[in-house]
Amino acid sequence: MDLESLETIAILDAQRDYMDMNEEDALNEENAIREGETEMQEPEQSDTQAVETTQATQPLTKPHRRRLTSKVWDDFTSVGVESDGKERGQCNHCGKKLVINTRIHGTHHLSRHLESCPEMPKKVDRPAYDHKIDREMTSEIIIFHD
Repeated sequence: MDLESLETIAILDAQRDYMDMNEEDALNEENAIREGETEMQEPEQSDTQAVETTQATQPLTKPHRRRLTSKVWDDFTSVGVESDGKERGQCNHCGKKLVINTRIHGTHHLSRHLESCPEMPKKVDRPAYDHKIDREMTSEIIIFHD
């Protein structure tokens, strides 16, 4: 195998190992990286072993954060971690700050806030679709065109 194939295999193996970790292990690993802790040093190895292990243990790019798909994110902005250690988001309408750690809290409390938010613009109700009106308008357009 060529070097590029070996690197690709090492990256895929590392990603698979990362995804196999449970959530708690991933959080512990992220905390250790943030605090600057390093892993224990391994004993010296031969040159070929060192090359193989460095390719397999090279730090990978940080995994992509999952895209925020809920519609409530259109009305909230992340303000970061506050002094109590919780990540907070601010309502774009009234400025109230709420916890936004979606792994634990989800987004339902954000949508409940939007329902009762005093500054939230109310949605305009559209009239129900009436196929008879649409049919009349279409026939008028056809007559007018001919």
